[in-house]
Amino acid sequence: MTLPLTKGLRLPRGPLHAPPDGFAPGSATDDELKKFIYPPRPNPTSAPKHYAVWQQIASCRPQFVSSTLSEAEITGLEEARNWSGAVLPSTPPDDRVPFDCIIGSWIIPNLHPRRNANRTYKTGDYQCYTWVGMDGWTNDDCVKIGVVLDLEVNVDDGGGTTQKRSACAAILFRGKAEDTMTVHIFKDFAVDPGDFVTGWVWVTEDDDAIVGNGWICNRSSNKWVSASVDAPDGVTFNGTSAEWIVAGKSPNVADAPLFPNYGATVFFNGLAHRKEDGTESMEGAMMVAAQDIKSSAVRDTNGVIVYSAALF
Repeated sequence: MTLPLTKGLRLPRGPLHAPPDGFAPGSATDDELKKFIYPPRPNPTSAPKHYAVWQQIASCRPQFVSSTLSEAEITGLEEARNWSGAVLPSTPPDDRVPFDCIIGSWIIPNLHPRRNANRTYKTGDYQCYTWVGMDGWTNDDCVKIGVVLDLEVNVDDGGGTTQKRSACAAILFRGKAEDTMTVHIFKDFAVDPGDFVTGWVWVTEDDDAIVGNGWICNRSSNKWVSASVDAPDGVTFNGTSAEWIVAGKSPNVADAPLFPNYGATVFFNGLAHRKEDGTESMEGAMMVAAQDIKSSAVRDTNGVIVYSAALF
């Protein structure tokens, strides 16, 4: 099953109507959840793991944040070979119902600069992305939700180092006719290294069209934002893969930021749902190692651990 995404402008939008004060997802109707771009309530019988994560978050009654979406420059991300993590591809039979919902939780990593041969820090701009996403492994069309991390480092002649850090939640998407992935930042929504976040990507059908949705909750602050993506004619949703990824821009792109040391990032609650076939876990996912930098992923009892580059 492959359906076209909703026709219209290729721009994400937040909820047209903000949830009321005291909004309680656990008691909201399905129509209310859809209206506020809040993840749909999973079926507790056919998708008990999905439902358990959803119910745990809903019981905390997270607070909606009204956030402006701002486009970020991103050329080079889709060409990157310096990404690693877990990918759950669709498996035969090929006529299976595609994935329609991907979730994952992780702790936002704290970036550190790389070192020169003499062990001093390397001056430069560093950047990486952590996300959960749908598609992108065997096709170009994709929608993802996650966090963009930046680190600016300056080492003076005396060896003194100044560092400036920033972290922003973002929705990422791309269509097959687009040259680069598009990233829109959720402004006025605070995330920081060390925060515990859960990302949720899903699709909704309306008149034989599909809309991509992204939702992210900062579990540390108990606040959330979300957006839906309209796409131009010809963009399709395939639902053929699920991803839990740490990535950077291609080092071959002009003025590409350096890839930082981020220690290790652990993804857990990694689940991919099929509308009629229940839930698959990232326990069955492929571990993908980066090719341009030293970064790799391993399976662990707690989830998937993505290790960063060496300290030098």
